[in-house]
Amino acid sequence: MAISVPGCLKMLSSIFEQFVKESPVSVMAQALMSHIFASERMDGLFRRHAQVQYQQDLLFSSLVDLMSLVVCGMQKSVHAAYKARAANLSVSTTALYNKLCGVELRVSQALVRETAQDLVELVKLVGGEQASILPGYCMKVVDGTCLKAEMLNADTKLYINSYTNSKKPKLVNITSSPQTNEHS
Repeated sequence: MAISVPGCLKMLSSIFEQFVKESPVSVMAQALMSHIFASERMDGLFRRHAQVQYQQDLLFSSLVDLMSLVVCGMQKSVHAAYKARAANLSVSTTALYNKLCGVELRVSQALVRETAQDLVELVKLVGGEQASILPGYCMKVVDGTCLKAEMLNADTKLYINSYTNSKKPKLVNITSSPQTNEHS
């Protein structure tokens, strides 16, 4: 049984099919990222973990959306992201910054924990896993652009930079507990 599709949807469908043919991994990654950071999921996470803060005019999912624009480099600052999305937001910049400053630690921890578990699967899917430089131990690399050069010795910087393929310093935390499938 054939399904009748309106003209504009046929056009979008053919465009989408072209993306799938030419870059299936990109399409899958985008779909998974959309699922991982879906508004309903982010607001549900907030409701489950927030103890003091509440959602009224500015939803937690809106904060995640704004911050994702900054983190992914699409906007240079939270204020620039706010201005880009201002038509969809009904709060002042002061209210936005107050909300950001008030995000509870429990909520931030849950966001990192729950999305990291899903993102590990995404990294595996696209073949982005790297061999451990210290087999059997969990290593976490944290962006260290805020670190001053004198905070790391030359050997450490060379070792870390060669592993991360980056000129920017990284902070590496190697835990002494055996590596597990769980990421914290």
